[in-house]
Amino acid sequence: KGKTRISKKGNSHIRAALHMPSMTCVRCNPTLKQFYNRLKPKKAKPLVALIAVQRKLLILMFTLWKNEEVYNSDFEKKKQQKHNTLAAQDNKLINQLVS
Repeated sequence: KGKTRISKKGNSHIRAALHMPSMTCVRCNPTLKQFYNRLKPKKAKPLVALIAVQRKLLILMFTLWKNEEVYNSDFEKKKQQKHNTLAAQDNKLINQLVS
């Protein structure tokens, strides 16, 4: 089968327009930076991970436009904190059941 490749079926104009913003997001946006750094070692070329960031950025832009919302950079932090508190509560319940 060989190595996987980046599909060229998508709109090349959108792909070209998202190239520089995705590079900036990888440097400045903590959420996308973490996503890129997680994918980069798994991929053969760093460009493949960058294109994954482009796709994620495009989906984010479409979702914000569709829901008529403004980007909130603290959303991921709040989501992570909520996840951590739920995990801590689950651990307490498990410890109580085991005891």
